[in-house]
Amino acid sequence: MKESVVLLDSIKHLASELQDKLYLIGLEIESNLLKIKDSNSFDVSNEYFDRVQYIQQVLSELIFNSKISAPNFLNDFVRGFDRIDDTEVRRHFFREIQGGRYRFQRG
Repeated sequence: MKESVVLLDSIKHLASELQDKLYLIGLEIESNLLKIKDSNSFDVSNEYFDRVQYIQQVLSELIFNSKISAPNFLNDFVRGFDRIDDTEVRRHFFREIQGGRYRFQRG
């Protein structure tokens, strides 16, 4: 029984740590989107879009392949930025972010 208690406590700790790290990823997404908004050209913003794309790809693998439970705002981000590798989609998001029409909503 003692081994089970230790194991379950460890799992609870991991779950809590995962949620904390997912929250930090949300902050990282938000930071990169603000840098896109502050970019003076589309070309300058590509560095930040690359970062957002990487985050989206890894989160997508975790959510859909590893079946982790992520907050709704991260699920929405993964779905919304699914085609961020496409230049025209990036241009669309650039215009939306620059114009204040896209807002990333952390839970």
